[in-house]
Amino acid sequence: MLSRAAVRALSRKGAVGACGVLGLIHALSATAADVLPGAFTALPVGMSAVQVFQTHVERDKQYVDGHARPIDARLDSDVSMLRYHRLIEVGGYTVDPNIIVPYVELEGKRDLSAFGKESGLGDAVLNAIVWLVNDPKSRTFFGISPYLYVPTGHYEHDQRLNAGENRWKFALQAGYTTALSDKVLFDLTGDVTLFGKNDDFGRARADLEQDEAYQVQSYLRYKLTPAFEAHAGLSHVWGGETKVGGARQGNELRTTKYMLGASYMFGPATQLLAQYGRDISVENGFRESGKFLLRFTQMF
Repeated sequence: MLSRAAVRALSRKGAVGACGVLGLIHALSATAADVLPGAFTALPVGMSAVQVFQTHVERDKQYVDGHARPIDARLDSDVSMLRYHRLIEVGGYTVDPNIIVPYVELEGKRDLSAFGKESGLGDAVLNAIVWLVNDPKSRTFFGISPYLYVPTGHYEHDQRLNAGENRWKFALQAGYTTALSDKVLFDLTGDVTLFGKNDDFGRARADLEQDEAYQVQSYLRYKLTPAFEAHAGLSHVWGGETKVGGARQGNELRTTKYMLGASYMFGPATQLLAQYGRDISVENGFRESGKFLLRFTQMF
């Protein structure tokens, strides 16, 4: 995943040259808490789950103030993630503490070939979901989910692409899931992300600061069979303007995208989910022309 937070500061002087001034683009998204359908459906206490994610993203345009820059941009990323869950009970509430470990590969192409390639461990994520409403009978759930991003990823201040961000991040998300009918389910989540300071940003080793960013996501899911489910979703991100050396960059995010996909249960404890997504509109940053995601889940 690629940060769009510092991207507008690739500026009107030309993408490659301006990126040299700013120093780098981060591997991880400026918005922390992308979710997949059913993320806030609670599993039974005592159950564990291991999930493996593979995500490939292609970006083909860079936008400034809603206008595409006249460059032949191409920026690709591949992110592999391992996530471990363990459902426990705390004070009568179901809680899902989990950890996410990513490995990131990034490559600039065409007019962005000067960005080069970068790969390495990304920033680890500590997460938990606390369900305040947990009603499997009506298939209605409501939970609160904090994320803590720990700056463990590989980072070099003079590289244009980095697997890590060299800063702490915290996101707080709320999620609601309910059944609209026997076959149709609805998911709605919202979150806010707060950013720590990167005090070693770019070749000038400047301070990078960022305003809070917000995201709303929703899904409709349709059960074609008890094991096979299709979904469609929308996401909107806004906020997150950056400051470099105290100077505001005017690069506030305002991005809308759609997601389409399906999942299949191979027995009661194994699931495979596939999803395709694409940005519909981008105010500042790179447009995701295609996002391909696979997730394997094994519960035990």
